[in-house]
Parts: sequence; structure tokens; C-alpha cells
Amino acid sequence: MPRALTSVTGHTYGQLLTRTLPSTFKFLEAMGYAKDKNYVVGRWPPASFLTPYEKIMKFDNVISFANGNAILMLSQDRIGSARGPNVDYEILDEALTIDKEQYDQETSPTNRGNEDLWGPNSGNFVPFHHCYHYVSSMPYSQTQKWLLDFAGYYETEAGLQIFSIWNRIFKLQMELIPAYYARDMKLYTLINNETIRLRKQILPFVSKSGVLLTLANAFDNIDNIGISYITREYEKQNLLTFMIEIMNIFLDTVEDCYYHLNEAKDFYFNATNDGFIRNMAENTN
Repeated sequence: MPRALTSVTGHTYGQLLTRTLPSTFKFLEAMGYAKDKNYVVGRWPPASFLTPYEKIMKFDNVISFANGNAILMLSQDRIGSARGPNVDYEILDEALTIDKEQYDQETSPTNRGNEDLWGPNSGNFVPFHHCYHYVSSMPYSQTQKWLLDFAGYYETEAGLQIFSIWNRIFKLQMELIPAYYARDMKLYTLINNETIRLRKQILPFVSKSGVLLTLANAFDNIDNIGISYITREYEKQNLLTFMIEIMNIFLDTVEDCYYHLNEAKDFYFNATNDGFIRNMAENTN
């Protein structure tokens, strides 16, 4: 959608700038997009660039592409900062860190407008117009559970208990690590083939309402990171962190499938810019 506006929402601007965007820019470069030539970050675009149909007055938190498509970075560390714009597509980064209530009030309603350009009756219909893309580690608390509600169609439409199969895959993959240490390639191959067989049972498909949910863990990226990364993190991390952050396990061994934790006391998210502190100071006088 040339000249469209896409929002990328994170818990903090620091999260977006230090965790999301560096790998994004690396991938853009691999695709042949050069920074300051094909796109610019945080400044007015060159006169040769097209601009979005939705007018932008400040480009401090905007990534502008030559074809007029722009990425608007939104953060929850300043309440109210996401209100106002009209966007054509939205991306939610590290969605489990997002305040769902604040997101529903501020960010989600901005995904609106421009039906005359890309809507069903526009003559230039784009199915992805006004879609949303959530990316996240596996949720592990009650307030994050909403993310997994999207998976319900696997059972209602295909009779698949996706998380049960997913955890069986995880248990087999955990057996791959000692097989690798023992250099037992025959056993490694045998176990790996079984994980592939189970993986085929939960091949992604789109629901009748247009939802697509996919699951992945470090083994799905093994060609890029290597088995050594997985074994190293297995040795370094505590088991729960490894299971969630590296292996993306669905926690089904405690009441209600989730730990009953007090998020105000038991969790924190690191804000690498001063926006979080400034916002808290303003809200508490």
C-alpha cells in the first residue's frame, strides 16, 4: 500500500529502538533497502519521497519510505501519545508486555479510514488493509492470556488441540539437546523426524474469520542461530526462562494454565529511555 501509514506499538520507545528496529534494519538491508536512500528514520523525508495520504506533522517517531509508506512508532510509556492518528495497518511488538486496556482505548481505534483507497468498494481492494499483526513470546500470566484466545479456531474448525501438540514437540526437542551432547546423530535424527511429523499436524491455516496464528521457537530458526545457541542458552538460563523465552512453551502445569502472579510486584519491564520515568512523574504529580 504505497502512501499508507502503519503503526508499530511497543511497551516503550526504548524497546522499539533497541530490540525491534536493529534487526528490522538489518533485514531491510539484506533485501536491498538502504538507510537514508530508500528510507529515513526520525526526520523529514527528502523532497523526492512520496508522503502518506494521512498527513504527518512531526517525523520524530516515523520511518519514511520512498514510496510514501510510513511506519509510525507508538509507545505506551506516555499515556495518550497513541491517540489521534489514522493508520492502515498495525503491528504490536512484544505483545505480552502491552497493557491491553490501554491498547484497546488508544491504539486499536486508530486502525481506521481510507476505505476509499483500499477498501472492498475502492476498485483497488487490499485484503491486508486494516489488519493487525501481533508478535510475542508465549504469555505466562492471566492478563496476557488474551493473546492465546486467537488460537481457539484450531480446535473449533480443525479439531486440533494445538498447545497440547506444541508441548509434545517441546518435550521431544528437549531430548535433542542431550543427544547432541552425546554426538548420537542416529538418535538425534530419529527424535527430530518425530518433531517434524508432529509439526505437520499443526500446519498453520487461516480461520473462517481471517485469523492466522503461528507458533515457533528457537529450533524453527536453527539454520540461522545454530544448535550451539540453543545448548548454550540451556546451560546459562534457569529452566523456566529457557522454556518460555527460547522454547516458547505453553505453560499448562499450573492452575488455570497460568501462574497467579501479582504483576505490580513480580514483573518489571526495562525502559531504556527516560519517557517511562517522565510519564510516571507526570501522572503522580
